[in-house]
Amino acid sequence: MGYDNRPITTTCQGPNIPPAYAVVDAFEGVAVPQPSDVTQVGDGLFYTVSQVGTISRVHRDGSSWKSKVMLDLSAKLAPEHLEGGALSITLSPDFATSGFVYVSYTGKSPTSLFRLVVSRFKVE
Repeated sequence: MGYDNRPITTTCQGPNIPPAYAVVDAFEGVAVPQPSDVTQVGDGLFYTVSQVGTISRVHRDGSSWKSKVMLDLSAKLAPEHLEGGALSITLSPDFATSGFVYVSYTGKSPTSLFRLVVSRFKVE
């Protein structure tokens, strides 16, 4: 018969399987443009990384979420290229006492398209 000539079967259908997960807003009411990372700092406190170069502090304020940019790396980023930009954030092992965070991003380079940078910052 061949693939193009076979009869159409309307009675043979696969099972109706619900999705394994649901997508929900993590921080309802807070917009993170081009998010690339999020890390939990404490109960109801998170740091988000936006690929465009901003690191924001997101915290629960009663029943809603609030966000404030705490670091803007946009001037240090390499020209926009595929998956470049601000990439990730991690807390220093002694973050509770030092306040240090490490941020990775693609920075400007005089000899190539970009360079991978890991910088340490102190969070107040």
